[in-house]
Amino acid sequence: MRRLTSAAALLAALAAAPALAADDAPKGDLAKLQGTWTTRVGPQNNVPVTVAIKGHDVSLTITTPQSGDIKASGKVKVDEAAKPHRTIDFYDFTTPNGEAAPENLGLYEFTDADTLRFCMGGPGNQRPTEFKAGEGGAPNLSTWTRSKAAAGDEKEKNKAADAKPTGDLAKIQGTWTATGGKDKDVPITLTVKDRTVKLTFTTPQGDERSMSGAVSLNEDAKPKSIDFTGFKNPNGEDVPAALAIYTLNGDEFTVCGGAPGGERPTEFKAGEGGPPNLIIFTRKK
Repeated sequence: MRRLTSAAALLAALAAAPALAADDAPKGDLAKLQGTWTTRVGPQNNVPVTVAIKGHDVSLTITTPQSGDIKASGKVKVDEAAKPHRTIDFYDFTTPNGEAAPENLGLYEFTDADTLRFCMGGPGNQRPTEFKAGEGGAPNLSTWTRSKAAAGDEKEKNKAADAKPTGDLAKIQGTWTATGGKDKDVPITLTVKDRTVKLTFTTPQGDERSMSGAVSLNEDAKPKSIDFTGFKNPNGEDVPAALAIYTLNGDEFTVCGGAPGGERPTEFKAGEGGPPNLIIFTRKK
């Protein structure tokens, strides 16, 4: 319940912060934040959380199995010039009981246009200095994905559907094979079609399992980055986004990824006994 409480407080804030002018049109990263974003929290990552940002206004909805929708609203401001990480503040929030909530200071980064990460200190706490989750819920590290166009927005839906992969995303289309696991004895098949990924592997016991999700790349990052999102485990539960770096050299595709929900590696180096995981895929002819 503590983790859920910290997630509910993820975007809580304080009424004492100065209000922003209503005609202050969003620019820069604040403009990129406009729209609706979703994530999942809780011990089993089965509690949906939605944040809608319009201008400087924020609406937060948490859907719990016990209480249904819990709603809160407030304001947001960002500082994209802050170093070493860009900062984000959520303020002017009230609790469901109508009480003012302390401001929540955090860090943020876009992993691509439709995926971002928050690392929040928690209401009334200090701002984190790195993208690292705390023990017990604070700081809170979460990955958010932008909600797709509304069902009635056929023009935007068709535009997104017609967009063909370009750059490295076009180059990784097809089927790739590798071996993974501690002893490099687990066959892995990675199939990429447009922005959809299917991962198939065989356990040491001989059981074949498959998982499907989405992939996004950032070729401008140094090193280049790749995100695997929207996956579910064999029990049907949502898997947190896996953030990785990659290189692509002809028919060799090298991926170094952290644990789901963890930080992105900064170098191509496997961890001792666990993440980061370094896997070299070869294109299947």
